[in-house]
Amino acid sequence: MEADENQGGTNAVPSPGQQPWPHSQVQQRLILESAKDYAIFTTDLQRRVTSWNSGAQALLGYEEAEIIGQSGDILFTPEDQAAGAPQKEAQTAIAQGQVENERWHCRKDGSQFYGSGVVTPLHDEGGNLIGLVKVLRDLTLQKKAQDELQRIEKRKSYLLKLSDELRPLTDPVEIQARAAQLLGEHLGSDRAYYVEVREETDEFVVVRDWHQSGASSHARRYPLGDWPMPWLINGKTWVVYDTNTDPAMPDDQRASYLGNDIGAAVVVPLIKQGRLVATFVTNQRRPRRWTPTDISLVEETAERTWAAVERAKAEETLRVADRRKDEFLAMLGHELRNPLATIANTLLLLELTKGADESLSYDKAIRLMTREANHLNRMMDDLLDVSRIRQGKIKLQRNRVDLNQLVQQTVETAQSLYHEHNRHLALRVPSLPLHVYGDATRLAQVLMNLLTNGVKYTHEGGHVWVILETTGPSAVLRVKDDGMGIPRDEQRAIFEIFVQGNTSLDRPHGGLGLGLAVAKQLVESHEGTITVFSEGLNKGSEFRIELPLPEASPPVQEITDEAQPVKSASGQRPSVSRVLIVDDNKDLADMTAKLIQLKGYEVHTRYSGPEALEAAGALLPTVILLDIGMPYLDGYAVCQQIRRQPWGQSMAIIALTGYGQEADKQRSRAVGFDDHLLKPIDYPLLMETIARYIDS
Repeated sequence: MEADENQGGTNAVPSPGQQPWPHSQVQQRLILESAKDYAIFTTDLQRRVTSWNSGAQALLGYEEAEIIGQSGDILFTPEDQAAGAPQKEAQTAIAQGQVENERWHCRKDGSQFYGSGVVTPLHDEGGNLIGLVKVLRDLTLQKKAQDELQRIEKRKSYLLKLSDELRPLTDPVEIQARAAQLLGEHLGSDRAYYVEVREETDEFVVVRDWHQSGASSHARRYPLGDWPMPWLINGKTWVVYDTNTDPAMPDDQRASYLGNDIGAAVVVPLIKQGRLVATFVTNQRRPRRWTPTDISLVEETAERTWAAVERAKAEETLRVADRRKDEFLAMLGHELRNPLATIANTLLLLELTKGADESLSYDKAIRLMTREANHLNRMMDDLLDVSRIRQGKIKLQRNRVDLNQLVQQTVETAQSLYHEHNRHLALRVPSLPLHVYGDATRLAQVLMNLLTNGVKYTHEGGHVWVILETTGPSAVLRVKDDGMGIPRDEQRAIFEIFVQGNTSLDRPHGGLGLGLAVAKQLVESHEGTITVFSEGLNKGSEFRIELPLPEASPPVQEITDEAQPVKSASGQRPSVSRVLIVDDNKDLADMTAKLIQLKGYEVHTRYSGPEALEAAGALLPTVILLDIGMPYLDGYAVCQQIRRQPWGQSMAIIALTGYGQEADKQRSRAVGFDDHLLKPIDYPLLMETIARYIDS
């Protein structure tokens, strides 16, 4: 018996082919008690317990005295009892000589454990079948560890599949639908869907859902009140196990959910930057005890779907921006070539006819070329404005501005344009001044852009109304027209850079489509807003600008972006009014020289950096107009070398260049330039600047 005691476990039970179990009560007791780590008990052929070891008492909780004579079926779970598992186990053991299985069992206190069991027939000394012996071992810890590993692997496999299938998708709706399908199939629920929050209409929108065959679709719009908003806006996952009885279900919404065939649900809110932006839902028609694993998987799916949707939207935004940029560059080439062609053709006609063509007088040629040059200059200004504003390089010269007067003056300036194009411009302003703090030039620029668009986008004989009023703490400027209108799907994008309503080659109106982008950024730099509303094509438009009215005390005036002259070291200028022009573009240098000579100055030209250094030392000019972008020795280097010379301290050196970014201006000041002027040349400004330095 010592050997049996050391072996323990199922070795104490005869297997098929071994001698039958001894019927001696003493021998049975010794064998049963020899395996204390196992629950070992015997039953008769009616499955009533006939013996019970201490291991069985420890594992199952029954005292020997109370279990003897009881049916061994009570050790099975109610589900297994209902399925006839005790009978099947006994029959199989008798028929096959032994049966092994793993299943959940019930203790006396109602708790369950997972056990591995071996059941063997029991014979008397004569070989007659008298019952069964069962050996049970508790594997609950192993089972839970195994289940946890399987759960982790299953979760990892699902999330990997989710990532793999969402990654190549570019349509946000396809991403939402695919994620919903994968989650619904994985959980075995009846429905799953991603819900967009539309703040502008106070709605939840399910664009496309996934649902099992036989389950109704939930793809539609929902008022916010149909959802458990207190839970969602606090970022809490809302779990309902049974719509009929669950206290988490608001009483006033219970009937609605039942009417939508929802017996249980998990709703995950997505809160981003303090805002509810979306939810992810799975539900089913019957009650369900959602597990923590189920809930965490819905939450993880929600986050990954949001990330994939946002990634797709960002990629689409980049694609749209890239397409718009290409369209803009094509349009830019077209817009630049038109005025250049007019100028070139005018010059060619003058050359071929020697100015004798009666249809093209000298005065008319000048007007034509001036108009086209001004048009080119305005386009360059728009481009530079957009670049500077986007980089935060524009500084406003804020002052107390009478917006009433500014609007009247701007409208008066635009009247001639409206008269020329047979459009009607009406104005309504308050009778008293209306003051704001802002940059008058920039505010007038914004209004003039809207008025210019009014001419472009109204038909002949059309009307534009300008209305200035106050609403609460804001000054409100409205520009309305009865013109072409704006499609609803284009109204959001119309203020974006590179956006113009029609970019086709046969579009009826010119321009780069930058004006509204500039206007929006200028208004926002005044802490204001600009919006547009239109009922659609051919129904007119209304632009609305709101600017904050000032408080009692005016703000401090900001520094402007105008370059300030840098005084030379000696503060002295040469006495001779001599100007040196340096530019590697010979034609431009010579033409500029002729313009300056008209004012009586002595002018010299050079076409490279080394020539400039030599001429500066020899001529000692009062003013040097110096190009920056020259080969071999650029304008920065030339200026620095001149400033190092004793004779170069008192010269006024002015950058005359196409480089107009704020960084370019800062660099020119740093190396010793006194001023920074942009090409194309503004002749009055150029003459004024030269005179200022010569006079000083």
